[in-house]
Amino acid sequence: MAGMQVSAYMFLDSVLIAGFTIGMFLKWRWCAISMGLYFVVSKYDSFQTGFNVYGYVTGVIFLYFYLDGLRGAIFLYREDLKLASQIKSTPPDPGV
Repeated sequence: MAGMQVSAYMFLDSVLIAGFTIGMFLKWRWCAISMGLYFVVSKYDSFQTGFNVYGYVTGVIFLYFYLDGLRGAIFLYREDLKLASQIKSTPPDPGV
């Protein structure tokens, strides 16, 4: 890879993706939302430079997974927190 040069954009792209990934691992919803938005913006930018069928198909597949992850991060995680708070607030049955 002697001919490949790293630009500031490539470095920033890598840092943003790594940061959002770590944030999603820590279950921060804003990182999941930001990663999805960043993906859409970067795909829009890449399609402005030229249309690639393989890039389009891959983008649609990744968009499905990002939207599913967003659904999990926003709705399902919130339901898990609500269920956990209900379990903690329920007193134990003294008859057992």
